[in-house]
Amino acid sequence: MTLYEFGMRYAGPFFLFFFHARVEGAENVPKNGPLVLCANHRSNVDPVILGSACPRPLRYMAKAELFRVPLLGPLVAALGAFPVKRGEGDREAVKRSLRILKQGQVLGMFPEAHRNRAKTGLMRFHSGAVRFAAQTGAPVLPVAIVRGKGFWPFQRVRVVFGKPVPVEALGWAKDHPDSARAAAENLQAEVLRMLEEKRA
Repeated sequence: MTLYEFGMRYAGPFFLFFFHARVEGAENVPKNGPLVLCANHRSNVDPVILGSACPRPLRYMAKAELFRVPLLGPLVAALGAFPVKRGEGDREAVKRSLRILKQGQVLGMFPEAHRNRAKTGLMRFHSGAVRFAAQTGAPVLPVAIVRGKGFWPFQRVRVVFGKPVPVEALGWAKDHPDSARAAAENLQAEVLRMLEEKRA
């Protein structure tokens, strides 16, 4: 049994139970092929919750600082994360991400790049996820991590998987590199729509 399989079999279900997490739309995750999975980000435990909820093995960037946190660091690694040095143009993390997609795996990303400490809305989505999808032909799957009222860890959490869409449907165009920005904004709008719909 690999470390990832161990984490998914034992740690994953524990975290879903601990956070009272309900998973919706897991059937929307394609059973095979490359996929860029994009979620909103409000907590350091989001990578663990997302990795536990995804029906396919998930690889994702996580800030390098997380890997230095006792217990959480090893768990995040067990659930498929690899470190990225934010604000440094981490070329190795970029190469690794593209390699993961070219191998037909699932890459998880938090396009806000930082935790959003506001209780509503989303921070500006960066265009990296759209660019990765465009370079590899992978569809993009929006995900909303919806938190209920109350204080952590007593909040109820819903992990809602949307439907995969090609980057062209988000507004990206091969002959217009600047369109990645517009595509990222459209992706942000879709995740926000899902958040607001599920909070209602």
